[in-house]
Amino acid sequence: MKIFGAIYPSAEQAFQHVKAMRSADLNKAESISNAETALDAKRIGNQVLVSDAWLDSRDEVMREILESKIKQCEEFRDGLGKIKKTNILAEATWDTYWGTGLNNVGTIHTVMQRWTCQNKLGRMLDNLARQIKFEATERNPSQQHIYVRKVNIQ
Repeated sequence: MKIFGAIYPSAEQAFQHVKAMRSADLNKAESISNAETALDAKRIGNQVLVSDAWLDSRDEVMREILESKIKQCEEFRDGLGKIKKTNILAEATWDTYWGTGLNNVGTIHTVMQRWTCQNKLGRMLDNLARQIKFEATERNPSQQHIYVRKVNIQ
C-alpha cells in the first residue's frame, strides 16, 4: 500500500515505520522497512522508545493508514462493508491499547464494557465500516430504508 510517500507491504509495516521515524529511531525504521513480514515489523517496532509526540499522534496515523488501505484494497473495503455486527473488536491479549486485552473466548463472552483494554483498532474499524455502509447507501438510494414510527398525540 502507498501512504506517506512510500510503499509498504502491509498496514502494520507502515504504522511501525512511521512510529520509528517520528521517534527518531532511524536504525529501527530501516529494519522495519526491510522486515520480511508484518509480524517482524511489529516486533522491531515494539523495541522503539516512543516519544510523547508519537503517543499523541498514533491514533491519527492509524486512521490515515486504515483509510488509505480502504481506498487501495478492494477486498478490505468490501469486507468492512459487509460486517453485520454493531461492534468490531481487535482481539489481542497482549495489546492493551489497540486490542480488547482478552483472548477470543474472553472477548466473545465478556460484555464490551468489561473488556480490560481500549480496543482502539476495533473502534476505528467499526467507525470506518459504518462510513462505508453510509457511503454505499448514498450512492445507491434503493438501499436506503425509511422507518416510520406511529406516535399518539393527545
